[in-house]
Amino acid sequence: MVFSVIIPTYNEVGFIIKCLASLQKQILEPGDALEIIVIDDGSTDGTVDKIKHFLSNIELQFPISFLQQNHQGPAIARNSAAKAAKGQILVFVDADMEFHKFFIRQLVKPIKSNQVKGTFSKKEYVANWDQSLARCWNWNDSLPEKKRIPINYPDEGEDFRAILKSEFLKVKGFDNVGYTDTWTLAKKLGYKPRNAVGAIYYHYNPGNLIEIFKHASWVAKREY
Repeated sequence: MVFSVIIPTYNEVGFIIKCLASLQKQILEPGDALEIIVIDDGSTDGTVDKIKHFLSNIELQFPISFLQQNHQGPAIARNSAAKAAKGQILVFVDADMEFHKFFIRQLVKPIKSNQVKGTFSKKEYVANWDQSLARCWNWNDSLPEKKRIPINYPDEGEDFRAILKSEFLKVKGFDNVGYTDTWTLAKKLGYKPRNAVGAIYYHYNPGNLIEIFKHASWVAKREY
């Protein structure tokens, strides 16, 4: 089975190479294959040059396709990449994430075994806990140390990390509503993703004042 990992980028020069490098280290089950699709949403900070340099200088275990679009937002970027994906299962991640070597394997396992149509993971940890401002994210949201998801979070989530491509295309993907665009998928499908046990990954919290300001500005664009 083929899995397509989709990564939208917008001014992610400090993170994207770490993300891609950790995906290249994934260990899959025999017979499975992985493709990675990076789609840049009009970056202006050198992200594009970083990606192109990585692709031309690194021997890849898994193929990486690089797409570009004018700045339209991550929802449109994800939807465009999904249409180009070859995999039966789509995996949506962010450029500021890194992954345990069995992340993909564990994330798609319940879908491969026909238990569910989509998954997420509660094993989401803070990648930059050593930065004092990064820890403020957790304190502000009353989250446990080093984790980005509450301890008692249910086994049903809001955000699909992996989903059958046929299900995704059936509802025409994500709605372009800004920060919470990925939540729109569950509403349109009428069901939520289920927890994939053992799918461990790491997400960078905003770690300096510039990142905090940019993230807060993005979050504040929500209608509510």
